[in-house]
Amino acid sequence: MKGKPKMLTARQFAAAREVAYTTVINWLNKELLMGAEKQELAYGGFMWAIPEDALIPELKPGPKPKPAKKAAKKRGARAK
Repeated sequence: MKGKPKMLTARQFAAAREVAYTTVINWLNKELLMGAEKQELAYGGFMWAIPEDALIPELKPGPKPKPAKKAAKKRGARAK
């Protein structure tokens, strides 16, 4: 039986994968890192625990496509 993987903090995971810490935090907020756990701290706040073997999410590069524009309302006489 496989044991529980070693858990890393977000900063440790970012350093190990050579990505920005803020990128890892964005992945965590979007729930893209499988097995990551949000742990409450005794003195308030929380920290993330990420499995050492968690895979980096595959994302398409570039900006997100813009949503389709809504159909323009017909301009005409307003009902009074």
